Amino acid sequence: MKRCTLLLILLLALCVAGLAQARDKYNLWAKERIRYLRTKVDLDPRNAQLHVLLANAYYEDRQGYKAMKHLKKALELQPGFAEAHCNMAVILHAQGRLHDARRKYEEALQRDSTLVEARAGLGALLCRTDQETTGLKYLEQVLQQDPKRTSARYNMAVAYHKLGDF
Repeated sequence: MKRCTLLLILLLALCVAGLAQARDKYNLWAKERIRYLRTKVDLDPRNAQLHVLLANAYYEDRQGYKAMKHLKKALELQPGFAEAHCNMAVILHAQGRLHDARRKYEEALQRDSTLVEARAGLGALLCRTDQETTGLKYLEQVLQQDPKRTSARYNMAVAYHKLGDF
């Protein structure tokens, strides 16, 4: 009887762990957003903002290739769209294409100097590529614009530690 109970508990634990893992891989909310935004894009294919929103949903669903495709389309429709440049930089950064990511972050900031996400991304990228002093300047500007941005504080702490200033 004890063996059966132990075996049943073990099987139940494995099932629960499997379901939790599957839930992490399948993002229902992102799938619904993709479905909804895809219909919106089909209705208005020349709307760059809709392409960026759809790209964000694809990226959240771990479909970077499709996200990049829609960001390129948004930039084709509206070349000066700073948010599209920034989101493309985030994807390139995640792919490890740091030179291209830096160029896109800088282009986003050139188009909209108040874009906090681009400034924070560029600061983090610079800090991780042994350009801590330059990256720290960007991150300090991020905190001036948005003092509650904890990721900037974290990246600053890591950069100061790498510089030996702690």
